[in-house]
Amino acid sequence: MVHFREYINDIREKFENSLDFYVNMALKGEVPDLFKNIDYRNLEIIFILVIKEQKKEWLGNVKDPMEMAVRSVIRTNKIWKCKVIVINEEIAKKRKLIEG
Repeated sequence: MVHFREYINDIREKFENSLDFYVNMALKGEVPDLFKNIDYRNLEIIFILVIKEQKKEWLGNVKDPMEMAVRSVIRTNKIWKCKVIVINEEIAKKRKLIEG
C-alpha cells in the first residue's frame, strides 16, 4: 500500500510540475499563439494518465486515488476545474493519443 501511495504522489507531482511549467511560460508570453487566446477563467484541466499493460477493470483502482491527489493541490482545485482520466495503452491507441 505504501508503494501505491508513493506511485500516486509521484505522478501527481509530475502533473503539478508540468502545470507549473506551463503557467510560468504563459505568464512570460512564451506559449504558441493558439494558447495565448485561452480564457483561463473557464479553463478545465484534464490530466490523462496512460498506464502500460493495465487491464481496463483495474483502471478505476488508480483513477479515484489519482483524482483525489490532484484535487488536493490547492491551486488546481481553487483556480481551475480539474479532471483526471486514467486509461491503458489500448484505449490511448484507440483515441489516437499514442501511436502503435
